[in-house]
Amino acid sequence: YGTSVHIAATAYRNQRVDPMDSLRAAGRRYFALLGASVLLFLIPLLIFLAPLLLVIVGGVTGVDGLSLIGGLGLIVSGVFALIAVVRILLTFPTLMIERVGPVQALQRSNILVKGKTGVVLGTVVVVYLITVIIGLVLAFPFQAIGGAVGEAAGAVAVTVGQMVSSLVTDALMGAALVLVYFDRRVRTEGYDLTELASELGAPHDPSR
Repeated sequence: YGTSVHIAATAYRNQRVDPMDSLRAAGRRYFALLGASVLLFLIPLLIFLAPLLLVIVGGVTGVDGLSLIGGLGLIVSGVFALIAVVRILLTFPTLMIERVGPVQALQRSNILVKGKTGVVLGTVVVVYLITVIIGLVLAFPFQAIGGAVGEAAGAVAVTVGQMVSSLVTDALMGAALVLVYFDRRVRTEGYDLTELASELGAPHDPSR
């Protein structure tokens, strides 16, 4: 997402987009992006950990009460995990644009989304459905080719189709998160292009 975030942020400012510059920018933030990815994986996992342990212990010991409590806990945890995931959806845009650390990016994302969790969730769900449809459309020709040629060549064609589909859909989702990020900053902080220019390390052109 790092490269797509930088590309979308540059395009938002109406500057010339250079994919190689964006790739280098993402490379400079590699370890921060990696750390954020680990945290984004761990947070929902930790939310489910306690009730999951109750279910496991209940199953091993045969204590139905523990399994029942754990099962109910998993349902409640699912709600909290969903809210938590939505709250931290803007971590990558925050990390790339504001150039903060992984923990600070998580905190900033939570602040920006807080109070508009439902709106952000609805937006992301709509975008996700659109990207799924686009991904299926992009992958279909490769799958058709894969079915028409030999087994080995077909496997290669299907794999290429999946890669193309994944690259495009990931880029679209990353760009959508960037737009949500900017929208939240504009609405909560009066964010403007001058601040964006400063954060991206680019000279600001007042005529833009």
